[in-house]
Amino acid sequence: KGKFLVIVYPNIHVSTPIAYKGIVPSEPKNDIKKVLKSPIEEWKNKLVNNFEPSVFKQYPLIESIKKELYNQGAVYVSMSGSGSSIYGIYDTEPEVKLNKNIKFWSIRL
Repeated sequence: KGKFLVIVYPNIHVSTPIAYKGIVPSEPKNDIKKVLKSPIEEWKNKLVNNFEPSVFKQYPLIESIKKELYNQGAVYVSMSGSGSSIYGIYDTEPEVKLNKNIKFWSIRL
């Protein structure tokens, strides 16, 4: 509550079966319930989407959007599911600047 959510849709279709092929099963490094109770600023290195490495390799634009949202002040950014949408959480209302062909929405939580 009191945060801002930005959802970016880069108009890329990520094949779910192909995204799953890039996953290597492993035990989680962090307890998700504990991470979610910690401040959002601590999530960056603890709450990860395992689809990102393989999807980013296939679609570098998606990774660049994630980096750009961090550069524009997001406290946490992640890909949604197997992609291709990216969401960022901000403490204050963001002034997101992206390529004009990329759709995004900003929502106050």
